[in-house]
Amino acid sequence: MIKGLNLKIFIICTLAFVLSIAFSIRTEIEVFKEQNILGYYPHKEMEKIFRDEWGNNGFTQIVEKIEEGKIQIKQMDEDARVVMVYEVTENYIKLVFTEQSGKYGFKQNYIKDLKPNRDDFIIKAPIEIGTKWYDKSGGYYEIIKTDAIVETSIDKYETLVVRYKNDDFTVKEYYAKGIGLVKIVVNNFSGYQLEKISYEWVES
Repeated sequence: MIKGLNLKIFIICTLAFVLSIAFSIRTEIEVFKEQNILGYYPHKEMEKIFRDEWGNNGFTQIVEKIEEGKIQIKQMDEDARVVMVYEVTENYIKLVFTEQSGKYGFKQNYIKDLKPNRDDFIIKAPIEIGTKWYDKSGGYYEIIKTDAIVETSIDKYETLVVRYKNDDFTVKEYYAKGIGLVKIVVNNFSGYQLEKISYEWVES
């Protein structure tokens, strides 16, 4: 009788131990999904229009291609037209190519036959306050918030905030899941935020 009771206790304890491991693994997976860097860049093609705090035109970003672990974004304002290609992994988002458009305009696909000319990490793991990394010019990036609320005319976003500092120059960039950049602040007083998203556009 005692032997049978001991066996039952052993089985119950073993089962509880196995369940606790399974729960721990599931929790770690859920935390990983919640903090996954891949979430902080656009999941599909879109046009994003940014304006300053007075409603003046700022710049437009067209998320044009998402393929082969890369994102191609064309950015336009009154003075310049620039294409940027980012490499996106579970551990980082990195700017790997940028080029200003010439008089003939943009090419359609910069990801194909890509020749990297940049190596700038935009976001790095782990997604937690205090994560810091340096660039080649002596500046550094740091995650300073993971739940900052940004309210725009179209929605309210919970964002990841990355601050870049180099001497007296400071930039804060706010990233929302599934959309990417939604706000940028330069030297704590001037900046732009997302005011319109469109999933259908005609490129000019």
